[in-house]
Amino acid sequence: MTFFGGRVTTPSYRPVLGIAAICLGAAQLALFATQLRAQRPVLELDHFYIVVPAPASRATDALRRAGIVVDTGTAHHNGRGTASVAAFFENAYLELLWVDSTIAVDSANLSDLADYRRAASWRDSGASPFGIGLHFLAGRASEISIPTRRDPAPHLGPDIFYLVLRQPEESQAADVFVMPDTAAVTQWLTRFRGRRPNLFAHPLGARRITRVILHGAPANRPRAMDLDLRSLGFETASTQYAIVELDGAPQGREWDLRPALPLVLRR
Repeated sequence: MTFFGGRVTTPSYRPVLGIAAICLGAAQLALFATQLRAQRPVLELDHFYIVVPAPASRATDALRRAGIVVDTGTAHHNGRGTASVAAFFENAYLELLWVDSTIAVDSANLSDLADYRRAASWRDSGASPFGIGLHFLAGRASEISIPTRRDPAPHLGPDIFYLVLRQPEESQAADVFVMPDTAAVTQWLTRFRGRRPNLFAHPLGARRITRVILHGAPANRPRAMDLDLRSLGFETASTQYAIVELDGAPQGREWDLRPALPLVLRR
């Protein structure tokens, strides 16, 4: 019998060593199960958004000058009072979002709209202009170690919810939430790329978002950063900006889009 790559060959010790190995194997399995439980849930980036002042042309132009394709189609979020455009990558997307006074807002979304307005004026308000959408790699919502709340997503279907991770006292922190499984990029982005390959052909040559690092004051750090968030981080800084790393940044080059956009691209 073989245990952990070693073979028991001495006949007189086979039973004793076999029992010991079985016990060791059980202990190893128990430890592995404990480690899995400790690591769960594991979440990764679904999309990253930046709230910008309207009109968004200055921000979109900055991305395009850096060699990023930004979709010319604008998404209008009826009932939420916002609009957005996006730049798509093979594993996630970058969204520029702004408050649009021509779009209706439901009474249930008035507080969110106020948050977006504060985020757009982050230089004065101190609020974070960033939002992070996540999806599960492992684990379940019930295993998340911080309080959560469910935010209805009627535009996605009945009984579908975002899982909001930002705590009530985190008014200055980046927004962090988990996408419904049916709306996560893992469910649709590959098909979308097949239909619209031109949106993924960035002149910069970028294919994937491999890391997002937020910078700002301690109050801008969301408590959700204590979870296992793959390829996401936060660093304390005197001003707010984000570094988006593309393809593992093999070239070590940077494109600083400030002040048009609080964003540094690294590739």
